Amino acid sequence: MGILYIFLEFSAYYEPAYSLPLLRTHAFTALYGWNLSGLAVISRHGDFPIKLHSFSLITAVLIIISSKQKTGYLEKKEHQQNHLKRGEAAPDRSVIIMSQHVSFIDIVKQHIESSNLILPVFSSSAIKLHQELIKKEPDLKIVEKLINIDQSLSSQILKTANSSFYRGLSEILTIKAAIVRLGIQEIGKLALLTSSKSQFRSSDKLLNIMMKKLWQHSIGVGLGAHLLAKRCALNDVAEHAFFAGLFHDVGKLFILLVLDDLKKKKKSLNFSPSLILEAVNDLHTEQGYLLMQKWNIPEQYCLIARDHHQDPLTDADDSLMLLVRLANMACAKLGIGFKSAPELDTSSSQEAEILNLTEQDLAEMEVKLEDTKILANQ
Repeated sequence: MGILYIFLEFSAYYEPAYSLPLLRTHAFTALYGWNLSGLAVISRHGDFPIKLHSFSLITAVLIIISSKQKTGYLEKKEHQQNHLKRGEAAPDRSVIIMSQHVSFIDIVKQHIESSNLILPVFSSSAIKLHQELIKKEPDLKIVEKLINIDQSLSSQILKTANSSFYRGLSEILTIKAAIVRLGIQEIGKLALLTSSKSQFRSSDKLLNIMMKKLWQHSIGVGLGAHLLAKRCALNDVAEHAFFAGLFHDVGKLFILLVLDDLKKKKKSLNFSPSLILEAVNDLHTEQGYLLMQKWNIPEQYCLIARDHHQDPLTDADDSLMLLVRLANMACAKLGIGFKSAPELDTSSSQEAEILNLTEQDLAEMEVKLEDTKILANQ
């Protein structure tokens, strides 16, 4: 009964205008681990308004995602009224949340289902830029013009191009010079990094720290997968490997944004790092998969978001999955992101064996991955 009572407290406090019988159903559901309501990511109403071309991952990720689902008013609870009649303070739900991890994850799911959650936007210039870059023969003049008209984008690209990660013998002063030195595809990467970085921010100190770690990890896996593809002479998937790696953990970003939204709506909530990591680890693959499907991103990339932790490996012929998984392991070994596992031996992994990568190949990649700390802080 204690578990049922606590979950009733949760449901009555957070769920919009639910009747007591339905709350009891949710309590029974939580107790026995059944899911009767299902999940819906961002919005359950209507189709996404922009028709995306399935062949373009780059364009697909540069989209404004928002939900318009309305939420109801919070229901008054009989036990609260009884507390007030007796002159007692109502229970502190932030304490209940911190002590009931399973129910906390259910609350996160309910918030995903019922709230107006918005992922930050990419600039329109970045969208147009990538639409130009995916052409067989992109126009360099158009690329230069699109970057120059967006002051924020152009200044950040110049700053990054002059960082120690890219810098040559002389300083790059113009976008045209950056294109000449780095190449048009590298400029495309920089534009995507610049546009997506703004998503990884929170006004909450703890969540902001975790978002910065996630940003560094995302860059590391993207660049790592790209480097490994080049090393394996998989040139046809090298660029796709970068984007697949960069967005493989988009579900983690989404969960952190959900927690950020919860915190804003109830400032008394205090999430511990362990509780945040539990929610992120438990939910990010499923939610990342559903989110990318909502964006109409090609299924191959959705599957990477969902299955990059799957053990054992199910498809040894999926080179893109192998590259992302191996780069993900390398980042964990180096402590790039939430996890630090220096004991990992990437060279003996199944992925390295299938890709025919040597210990030296992986060591060279790991040296370059250390430089992502520089790139992530630009």
